[in-house]
This record gives sequence, structure tokens and C-alpha cells, in this order.
Amino acid sequence: MAIVFVEEKKRKKYLILIFLLILILALFFILRGFLTRPKVPVPEILPPPKPQINFEILESEILKEMELFEPISLPEDKIGRENPFLPY
Repeated sequence: MAIVFVEEKKRKKYLILIFLLILILALFFILRGFLTRPKVPVPEILPPPKPQINFEILESEILKEMELFEPISLPEDKIGRENPFLPY
């Protein structure tokens, strides 16, 4: 019976060593991932494009055919309510 106990102790010893090895490897990879900074590429700074305005549109026939809006005339006495915060 003494042989059986010695084999169990060896087996437990190996299992503990394997567990510790796996734990150390996991901690190593986790800490390596958190402690290393990712390499961020430096963005290129491009000059802004220069705007180009086409003034020929203002002289087109389509624009000349359009009619202007008539001004809206409201009587002076009907603008708004006396107290706009009162309910109807």
C-alpha cells in the first residue's frame, strides 16, 4: 500500500507543476498584451483642397428665368398673441 501513496503524491506533484506552468504562461501573455503599447501609425497631414467657385452659373439662362418671391406683408395688429405662454 505504501507504493500507491507514493504514486499519488507524484501524480499530485506533477499536476500542481503543470497547473503552475499554465498559470505562469497565461499571466505572461496577459501582462505582455497589457504592457506593450500598440504601434499607432502617424497620419499624413494633407493640405486642404482649394475651393473653386464657378461664377458662370450666375449668368445662365435658367437662373434668369426664375422669379423672385413676393415679400410677405402682415398687418401690424395681428402679429403674435398678447401672452404666448397661455394655453388656448
